[in-house]
Amino acid sequence: MTNDTVIDGHTCSILNKEEHGFNYYSQNLYHFDLGREYVTQEKDAVLIYRKGLFYKLFDFDAEIGDSWTIPGNEEDGRVIMCGKGTEIVDGNELRYILITDEISSPYGYGNWSPDDPLFPPDTIKVLERIGPIGAYLLPMPIGILDYDGERGVLRCYSDDIVEVNYSWPFVYCDYIDDNNIGFEENVKVSNYGIYPNPTNKSVWITTSDDFPISICIFDSMGRRVYSEVKTESLSCEIDLGSLSPGIYWITICNDQNTHSNKIIKM
Repeated sequence: MTNDTVIDGHTCSILNKEEHGFNYYSQNLYHFDLGREYVTQEKDAVLIYRKGLFYKLFDFDAEIGDSWTIPGNEEDGRVIMCGKGTEIVDGNELRYILITDEISSPYGYGNWSPDDPLFPPDTIKVLERIGPIGAYLLPMPIGILDYDGERGVLRCYSDDIVEVNYSWPFVYCDYIDDNNIGFEENVKVSNYGIYPNPTNKSVWITTSDDFPISICIFDSMGRRVYSEVKTESLSCEIDLGSLSPGIYWITICNDQNTHSNKIIKM
């Protein structure tokens, strides 16, 4: 977040969206500028400025059953509030709301296939100060398995009031240093393999990393669909038979290394 700016009389915070990572194949750090977003707060509602308009993202003063339009790229979506309450986070009582995407909404926060009764919209908890838990901060297109744009779930958050870490064991919070030059460069490189890829049932993983290791699989919306800790064996089989066909990301990590790779379920 950078300095404030004023748009149509609203004082907005500028969110710089950046992606930083380490390519284990080329052994190089990479950095991408994903653009900017402009957000502001109006009473208990969080607003975002897109397409020349202010859209409501979250409203902590809304009542159960209220709905509002959220911004997409070509089309807009809608969400419905289905619950609210408070919880203690890092010693502070914070409000939360529960929202779900409207059926057939082209944009939203959940992970489901439009018009498919077997995959109803997910319910997403949104904490004040922090944002959606288990979902990306901003609305995303729904039902696109091979979506390759912004994505990912909240892992870590900190400000002058609260600090939280929603990461799974061994998945550490990445960081950007004061010069914005990216992640820690002291990376220990090791050998690992994932095969067959593509697959229609299972994949085998081989690694020379020290155990224990955690294995997580995320779908194209950044939601974790599989997780397990392995304590021994240089190779293991992961059954993907219960997953729908599509593109997934597998992360293999211990307390020293993290590897990520795209896998395709046929």
